[in-house]
Amino acid sequence: MNNVPRQTLRQIIAKYGQDVCSDARRCEGLLKDLCGEYRREINVLVNALEERVPLDLLAAGNSIPRELLLGKLTRRIEDNLGLTPEAALWAVDSWALALGILTDAEVSEKEKKQKSSAQPNPPAKPTQPIPQIPKIQTPTPTRQTQAPQRPPQTLPRPQSPKVYPPVNQPAQNLPAPTRKPSSKTASPTVSQPQNSPQPNTSATPDPVPKKGCRRFFGCLFVIILLALIGTILFFGVPYAIEVMRETQQSEPPRFPPQ
Repeated sequence: MNNVPRQTLRQIIAKYGQDVCSDARRCEGLLKDLCGEYRREINVLVNALEERVPLDLLAAGNSIPRELLLGKLTRRIEDNLGLTPEAALWAVDSWALALGILTDAEVSEKEKKQKSSAQPNPPAKPTQPIPQIPKIQTPTPTRQTQAPQRPPQTLPRPQSPKVYPPVNQPAQNLPAPTRKPSSKTASPTVSQPQNSPQPNTSATPDPVPKKGCRRFFGCLFVIILLALIGTILFFGVPYAIEVMRETQQSEPPRFPPQ
């Protein structure tokens, strides 16, 4: 924390009196006018003023020990405002210094004590070296160590060689596939050797196909139908013409009205 705003606060209290302690806005405006670049320190001082730190310092007087009062106010603004211990102590000491409760020597002495307490003590060196426990390194498994762990491999038993039929076998030794004769379609003739006797196919009569009968009766029906239609036309057309003539002759001629 910078001490320029602290000295500026002392000048403001000396010039405008202790009435500034009851007006936070006025005090903030004066601090910003005189040292506006120190925003952090100004905010800490104004927040302590809003927590009634200067008013409690003036109201306590000699009724409470000074160190106890300063420590109580420091913890209060530290808890209420969420400040660090250093910032809270700096704010309380600044207001106490501006109001004449503390002197410059006392403030500098407190800061020295704070700095010395904040520094960590060097660690004590041990008189005797601590014996280090050696680390037991587990042997990494290698191929040589893993080999005995494997089960013993059994030798494969000798198998008898498989006998396969010859690939290029003559077609005469293979039996001809037998096919069942179907009633609907004629069975294909199988080529037989010349020495084997051929079956007598002339004894079995060939069945007459049904499609030929249907075509024959269909043609006969069409011929009869055409003959009947031709007869009707031959006799019916002259008769119709004769009837039309008689009807025209029987009717009187019609003339259009004049």
